[in-house]
Amino acid sequence: MGEDDVGEGRPRQCRQNITIAVMDPHKNVLRRINLTNAWASQWNGPELSATSTEAAIERVTIAYDEITLE
Repeated sequence: MGEDDVGEGRPRQCRQNITIAVMDPHKNVLRRINLTNAWASQWNGPELSATSTEAAIERVTIAYDEITLE
């Protein structure tokens, strides 16, 4: 998968299966969320400033074909 796959009309090659593990404070897995054929459909990044003390927060929207919960 190359960074030009989406721009070259091959978005299916940019999809990945993703597992999100929700954990408690002791790092025990409470739930797993499995996303099939997932891809980042939107990304919003912060305006960076060398003089700012604010946290830089990024937001990513993940789209997927199928979701399963364990």
